[in-house]
Amino acid sequence: MDRQHTQIRFPHGLGDHVYMAHLLSLYRSQGFEFTVAADRNKAAIYRACENVSFVSKSEDFPAAPWIHGTSVIAVSKENGFSANKVMANLSLTPLPDIGPASWEVWTELSAIVLDAMRFVVPEEAEPILCRLEKVARPLLLFHPKGNNLKHAKDLNDEEIRRVCADFATYSGGTVLMLDWDRRIRAPDHPRVAMMEECFGKKLSLAELIVLFSHADLLIGIDSGPAHLARMVPTLPVLFVWQRHHPFAFSLPRAGHLHILPHALAESAPRLLLSEFDCVEVAEDRPSPETIVEQALQILGVKMAPVLSFSESRRSCVPAGEFRNTQERPIALYSYSSDNIGDDMQSLVLRRWLGYEENEIRFFDRDKQSLVGEAMPKSIQLLINGFIGEGALPLRMNQGVEIHPIFLAIHMANVNHDNPEKLEQLRRFGPVGCRDHQALKECREHNVDAYFAGCPTILCEPDGVQQDIDILLIDFNPRTLPPLPERRIIRYSSNMKIPRNTTFAERSEMCLRRWNLLSRSRLIVTSKLHAAMPAIGMGRPVVFINDGIVCSGRLSAFPEQFRRYPVQANFSWEPEAHQIDVTEHRRLVEARLLERVGHLRRPK
Repeated sequence: MDRQHTQIRFPHGLGDHVYMAHLLSLYRSQGFEFTVAADRNKAAIYRACENVSFVSKSEDFPAAPWIHGTSVIAVSKENGFSANKVMANLSLTPLPDIGPASWEVWTELSAIVLDAMRFVVPEEAEPILCRLEKVARPLLLFHPKGNNLKHAKDLNDEEIRRVCADFATYSGGTVLMLDWDRRIRAPDHPRVAMMEECFGKKLSLAELIVLFSHADLLIGIDSGPAHLARMVPTLPVLFVWQRHHPFAFSLPRAGHLHILPHALAESAPRLLLSEFDCVEVAEDRPSPETIVEQALQILGVKMAPVLSFSESRRSCVPAGEFRNTQERPIALYSYSSDNIGDDMQSLVLRRWLGYEENEIRFFDRDKQSLVGEAMPKSIQLLINGFIGEGALPLRMNQGVEIHPIFLAIHMANVNHDNPEKLEQLRRFGPVGCRDHQALKECREHNVDAYFAGCPTILCEPDGVQQDIDILLIDFNPRTLPPLPERRIIRYSSNMKIPRNTTFAERSEMCLRRWNLLSRSRLIVTSKLHAAMPAIGMGRPVVFINDGIVCSGRLSAFPEQFRRYPVQANFSWEPEAHQIDVTEHRRLVEARLLERVGHLRRPK
């Protein structure tokens, strides 16, 4: 055989094949050609090497080892190149001897660009591209767990969940989890999915390269997929390192950013990182917060702003620093109004999130203050309710930073009394609107908004026996058709709630309403936040348009929900008013999952 042609067998992992392809390409300048025998799926890698042919496994070829380099803590500036794994295998039998490693060889090796996508055929690309047409952008590929040295590389399940949920929430895009061995469970979010579920099969290496070439970003640990991305020049990569040094196991490339602990960077000569784009963190492992922050910056996605409240100015000022939502207490609205239906909104949302009352904070909408004595540094305020006079603009003087998320609001006349309201809605959008009038108002004022529906429809029953035939809420029986001989309970919510009513007392009143709705076979009311939770629980409701304030709020109801005029005739049979709101509930829940699914406690 011509001395310039070498046969090797390479029984190693995906990342090792990527760097072997680069090393063999280095030999090309000296006239060497190779035949590589490996698993058939690896052929897609070597297509990009002009001096390499590929065959399926052949035991006749000599096996090429793939040794580690010298430890990064044992090298100096003069011989630092020897710490790199690719350089350590230069001239190592059965590869031809082309001389010792050096910084000059390192420079030549680092400059090699291999584009695997150039050699993908249309039959491999078309199925992937068709599926990606329906994916919300930006598209993140996420590979947080590898096959070996898991303790030194892998992210844990909670870190994975937080990265996925926060990226999807703040970017509005999609996360595809790269996991061939089903070691990861995708977080419960409508735009987070397993790759295999998305495409209905395991992708071949060629198909994976197509996916890489049409993604917007890959976040990966020191494992095969992140290294493969070096052969897809259009794909930005965010490497996450914990205990392994980037110089030891990768090659630098424009568009690749490496997050690593500062202590790891300091453990080796600084020269080793001079060609790598790096972000160093004080912690011993990069946090999900840092990972998401850097990912959003790479993509040019504006990070969600935070309100910082100044005691001296009593006004909102921006805090540009990105903060992870999981490290900030959740807060929901509480109220000082006379309408206990307001409190029902927070009860349902709290239960949907999976928290007990004492596990979250409450922010009084009407007083613009936190309930309780202990003041956290910041809160995550989930705004779900009627934005009346005084609720916006947000102002407080308790030295608390607040991160508002407008989940589902009604706010007629967005800008009629205070232009600062409009400014805050624009700044902290997108704004979820619970009804179509609020959506129309927001859009007319150039506020980024969407229809969210009313989360109160996600109310679940109390688990009690239905022992009330008819529940009348704020109705005099004389204004209604003749009542049947059944068990009827009248409940009034039109009552003055004393100013000194405690938060605990209001909570008890709200629970009492929930209990009554759960026990009832038919509810007659003109109160939105009695009717909405009732139909969410599957309870038939007769809704009468009597004394409605802000009628636009009623467009929050599902389209099939019937409303009656005052003194209308209707049947007292519950079956006559039963409707199926399954699809409407799904829509509302999907909107919530997109915005705050990462805050929801797993059931």
